Parts: sequence; structure tokens; C-alpha cells
Amino acid sequence: GFALDHIDLPLTNPWRRNARLAYLAFLPGGRAATVSFDGDVWLIEGLHDDLQAVTWRRFASGLHEPMGIAVRDGEVLVHDRNGIWRLRDTDGNGEADTHELFSNAFVQTAETREFAAGLRLAPDGTFVIGKGGIQATARGRHNGTVMRLAADGRSAEVLGRGLREPFIGVHPRTGLVTASDQQGNFIPATPLHLIRDGRFYGFRTGHEPPGWEAPPVAEPLTWIPHPINASGAGQVWLADARMGPLNDALIHLGYYRPEIFVVRWNERASVPQAAVMSLTRALAFAPLHGAVNPADGLLHVTGFQIWGSDAADISGLARLRPVGTTFPLPREVVPMTEGVLLRFDAPLDPASATDPANYSAERWEYRRTAAYGSPHHRLDGTRGQEPMIPSSAHLSRDGRAVFLGIPDMRRVMQMRLGWTVSAQDGARLAHNAYFTPHELVRFEPAREGFA
Repeated sequence: GFALDHIDLPLTNPWRRNARLAYLAFLPGGRAATVSFDGDVWLIEGLHDDLQAVTWRRFASGLHEPMGIAVRDGEVLVHDRNGIWRLRDTDGNGEADTHELFSNAFVQTAETREFAAGLRLAPDGTFVIGKGGIQATARGRHNGTVMRLAADGRSAEVLGRGLREPFIGVHPRTGLVTASDQQGNFIPATPLHLIRDGRFYGFRTGHEPPGWEAPPVAEPLTWIPHPINASGAGQVWLADARMGPLNDALIHLGYYRPEIFVVRWNERASVPQAAVMSLTRALAFAPLHGAVNPADGLLHVTGFQIWGSDAADISGLARLRPVGTTFPLPREVVPMTEGVLLRFDAPLDPASATDPANYSAERWEYRRTAAYGSPHHRLDGTRGQEPMIPSSAHLSRDGRAVFLGIPDMRRVMQMRLGWTVSAQDGARLAHNAYFTPHELVRFEPAREGFA
């Protein structure tokens, strides 16, 4: 249901500068600003229509390993190792002639992995940043945090801590903050977090002071198996987008194996839950962050290889757009006490949709220890995944939803549900969803549109 357009980078330029792009933001009207790890800011025109008139202009240079960029009131702000910089073109020649230190209200160390890896504008005019937590040679009190900077840049507060390598997302209307993290010590797989209330998310540096006790750990919105998403990157909310069935959805980016995932949010229980599904693996570069172009409502993603990746290219920029075919992924994936509800955008073929043999499921636990990552464990403690055999499959009256009956549903750290069914128009729908059933709600057939 979607196509991916790769956009050429300005690798041939008068300054012979590399273009390892890390972050992307849009100015009013659809002009883009992107920042390179090499210290440059580029302005891009023409990211719309057929992409045949894309032009690049270097706006600023000399920044120190910047990896975050944001636009507020038409002004460009960049997050690098020295703080947040406001870049201004005061004489109108298309280049920044003023570099103003907007904020250094947080501690930034020289630690290699404390990347300046996030800068998102919140709807109230404040900013949210993410800071790496791995400490080997330098220690700072803000390592491994997600922080909010005041609108004037003069103060900062910690929204969440205990993060190994957070890459963030901020909802442009509600201000909701999310972050992925990297598998590692005390992080058993790839988590996707809801960041709030100064919570502790589980990562320990190994340099805690004597007598330190870990606070209660806030469990993630969902776990994602490490083989599926070995290295989580940024998130983008498709609010005010024109992305067809993905409108208002949360997008999550996978770095090690370049991939774009869709996250289906679920607020039916007392705690938010989510299911993660792969949207495309057709990226030639490792994505780190993305943004919606206000000119056409389409998602653009960018990134570069800062550590190991399967990507073919060092860096890249791409646009994702709907192409109007049957969308293969469900709009809802809801774990319930009696099974799982799947709701699609297109009507399904009744014969394939109601055959339990066309579905598969399994579950497993992780263990949060000082070891790097975690094996999979069945509920009885043995190694491996526990298969779950669907007993029935029911189609809704409108033909767009399936309730899959699965015995012995329980709360568990990780569940996979797979399906291979056909849409009514003959399109093959085959996919997997990964989610964490923190809480199970009861299936009510009439309310959900079933007989």
C-alpha cells in the first residue's frame, strides 16, 4: 500500500563535505532543514510532487556532532555537543550568520555514546531532548535521560531516566513523549516507552554510587523482539498527515536492519498498550528520525551509519507515500481475555478469515538482568517460545474484523500473532504483530460488530 522514494544527497559540493544526515525538520511551506553529523545544516527545496526539482543549500557549518534539529516560528535550532543553537540568517543571503547558544541548561559530557540524539518541538513551545546513558570514561547527572527544555531554554526538567540510548518522538498535538531504547545490560530486548513523570526505565550504567538502589522500573509500552528490531531509533506521529490508512498512527524506525514500523496504539485497558508491525524494509540506509512535510502530508525519513548496520548506504533521505492498493496491516490489534481482535481497513474473504489454521501465535518472557539482553523463556521457566493454538476465528458483520479465539490468554512480556488471509478483492494479507499484553480486556461481540 506504500511506495518509497529515495532522494539523492549533495555528496558533490564545493566544500567536499560528507553528508551523513541525522535529523530532519520542516519549515513553513515545505522547505526542509536537515543536520549532518559532520556539523553542517542543509536547507532542501522541492521535497514534493515528483521530486524532480530537489535543490540543496548549505545553511550553516562548524557544529560539533549535531544529531537533532527543530523549527519553531520559522527559526532553526540545532542540538549538538555544546547545547542547543539558534541559527539566524539576518542579512537574507540564505546562510546563517548568527549562531546563538539558545540553551545549555543540561549537562553534556564528552562520553562517546552520549549523543546529542534528539530535539523535538512540543506543542506548548518547549523542547524535548534525548541523551545517551552509556558511561565509560565520562559521567554526568543527565546521562540516560529524556528532558524537557523550557520555551526560553533557561531551565530543564527530567521526564524519564534509566535509558541506555533513547531516540524520541513527541505528538505534535498532545505533547505525548515516546522513546525507544537499545537492548543491553538490564534491557532484555528492544523497548518502546511512554515517557512521563520522571520514571526510571531500567538501564543501569554500572557506575552507580555505593548503596544506590534501583527505583521501581516502568515497563515499556511494548517490547519488540531483538531479532525483529535489533536497534530502535526515532518515532514520528502522523498527525495532520495525508498518509491514507496510516493517518494519525505512530511510526517507529528500526536502525540495524533498516525498517519502518507502524505502531497501533490501544487504549482500551487501564494502561496504554501497542502492537508493532513492519511496514517496509526497502530502505537503503539506516533511518534515525523522520518528519511529516506540511506541504504534502507525507513522511520523510533520514539517517546514517553511526554504528553497526545492515544498510547498503552510509546515509540517505527517503519519502514514504500511499499508492492506493489494499493496505495489508490491521488498524487494531487488541489482546483480550478470550483471544485477539484484528480490525482491517478492507473487507476480508470469509473462507480464509474464519479458518483458524491461517493464524499462528506464541508467547515468551524476558529476564531483566545484568547480562546483555535476554534469551526467550516459556512461562514455565524453560528456554524458548510457547506456542498458542488458535481454536476459532470469527468474522465481523462488515467483514473487516476478525476475532481469533485463543485459549489461556495471559499477561506476558512478549506475544507474536501471525496471519495469512485474503482480502475480498483477492489481495494476500500476510504479516506478524508483536505486542505486550499488560492487561486483557473482555471481548464483547455485539459492541465490536460481531453476531
